[in-house]
Amino acid sequence: MISSYRNALSRNKIIPPPPPPPPPPTPTPICDYNTILTLDSTQISELPYHYNACICKYKEGYRLFFRTGSEPKMDKDRIATILLTESLKIVPNSYKLLNVHTDSSYMEKKVISQYQPYGSHMYSNGEHSEDPRVIEYNGFWFLTYTDGYKRGVAKLTLDTCETLYSHYLEKPASISSHGDGREKNWIPFVDTKNRLCMLYSDSPRTIICFKDNDISLCVESIVETHVHVKCSFGSIRGGCPPVEYDSEHYVWFFHTFYNGVYTIGAYITKGFYSVVHVVDEPILVGHIQPKFKTKLTIKDNVVYPCGAVKTEKGWLISMGINDYKIGLLHVNAEHISSMFQNHTPVHNLSKVATIAPSV
Repeated sequence: MISSYRNALSRNKIIPPPPPPPPPPTPTPICDYNTILTLDSTQISELPYHYNACICKYKEGYRLFFRTGSEPKMDKDRIATILLTESLKIVPNSYKLLNVHTDSSYMEKKVISQYQPYGSHMYSNGEHSEDPRVIEYNGFWFLTYTDGYKRGVAKLTLDTCETLYSHYLEKPASISSHGDGREKNWIPFVDTKNRLCMLYSDSPRTIICFKDNDISLCVESIVETHVHVKCSFGSIRGGCPPVEYDSEHYVWFFHTFYNGVYTIGAYITKGFYSVVHVVDEPILVGHIQPKFKTKLTIKDNVVYPCGAVKTEKGWLISMGINDYKIGLLHVNAEHISSMFQNHTPVHNLSKVATIAPSV
């Protein structure tokens, strides 16, 4: 019977249909926004709000630095830290409120009209600090922060986070003023020469290198370029300390502002100084805007990245959401890589000038 069937197929040239193709693989999402970190306020009942967090790798888990206060976005907020396990669970009894220098008395010596659009934040030493960015350098934490107008730094012990020194950082006089005068987004990193540096501005791209003299951080040199790093979805503002992308490159996650909406974007540098790629669409958009075709949005209009660590599958970004909660964003390396590969490289840094500090 089988033989007769085969002969019939041969005579009539009946060709059986091919087997159906396998289903296409399920695309990996560019990022997975599935974690809103809630801290246990029973340990810190006097300061129940926690937001704008910077995550750092620490031992087998993580250390999280964050802004905290009695109400969202108050003018007497503090910076605190807590330990997280490898699975992002809070380590019991690891909370610590940090002591960093802030003192609004300097405002009385300046032209008050410069600050009037943003309210009158008057406070005593240590009463108000915001938005930490933190890196490990030579066995210590170096924490940068703002009081809303000026930039500050604190050197902390690695295990107990005791403050060894803390002070304001003055903008070197040789750097041109920009924006509205508020110094909020200096991004710390350690360069290939083991210097503690801070990205002062992306437009023009300007980097300040510092020296730790054990009692303070002082300006050692300034790297100025003629490069203006721009993206298609808003002006680049502050972001996370750079994270390893591959053996030669680093990825910098930043936030932008466009028409009342914050977004998260990224660019890549070769080493730390030469920008080679900028993504041409957001990684995450706060609220929904017709201008964007991104795959991920959230209902809140402010997303504010402060820290990032590399993971097996990509990167984990810690961020503030509308100045009232902490979000953790898992970014997939494969899709970030494709976004950079499809983008025209940035040709820049043909001229870099290193100048002596002037403060």
